[in-house]
Amino acid sequence: MDIRLLRGITAAAAVLVASTGTAFAEGYLLPELIAGVPHFRPFGWSADGAFAWLSSRDIDGRGGTVYTYTVYDAVEDAVVYTHSDDSFDWGQDVDATEEESWSRSGGEVSAALWKYRIVQSRSVTMEAFPLQRGGDLYTASLKLRNDPSKDEYADQIVQSYSVILSSRSRGSKVVTTQDEVGAAKVKLDGYILSPLEPRILVVVSVQTRAFEGYETLPHFYGAHLGLGFKK
Repeated sequence: MDIRLLRGITAAAAVLVASTGTAFAEGYLLPELIAGVPHFRPFGWSADGAFAWLSSRDIDGRGGTVYTYTVYDAVEDAVVYTHSDDSFDWGQDVDATEEESWSRSGGEVSAALWKYRIVQSRSVTMEAFPLQRGGDLYTASLKLRNDPSKDEYADQIVQSYSVILSSRSRGSKVVTTQDEVGAAKVKLDGYILSPLEPRILVVVSVQTRAFEGYETLPHFYGAHLGLGFKK
């Protein structure tokens, strides 16, 4: 990376810390939950499109909770770092909490957050579409392909879906297409906006069959607000 660009990123992060109450580098803390995404605690964004969070998932049948720390490249739509902490391995006398997981894994995770230049912020939120930004209006939609279930009493099965992002002035683009999904339900939840560049994560919840009933998990897809649109 060019040293001038690196200095610019660091300077921008310093301004963000001073103005919005964020933490950078050595000041990473266990993040707060946000509304709209269950069991989801976002750390924040980097200036080059990485996003980091902590999620938790109770394991039905077996018991215990798995806490997963993720750094996601929203440019390439790829996980670049993940660390899982399984409370099943802690022993029966240890409470399964995010605080306990952070006490065990916070050092390693913080090193990864620093590596990917994550700027921690308490102002990360998920919002519903439409999004108004820079004089433009953005909307999103889902295109689903459903196959009827062989069981007449069961839900239809979503075999594939595409996320479409539309701009009032730029046109539209396909953010992602997911095949062989096998879900009972797919829903567009909203977006998470980066404060460091014109980029969002589109949040989609996918419901699938679980041990006893259904399980709904969030999925995230990166989209730049100025590139890739076609009229």
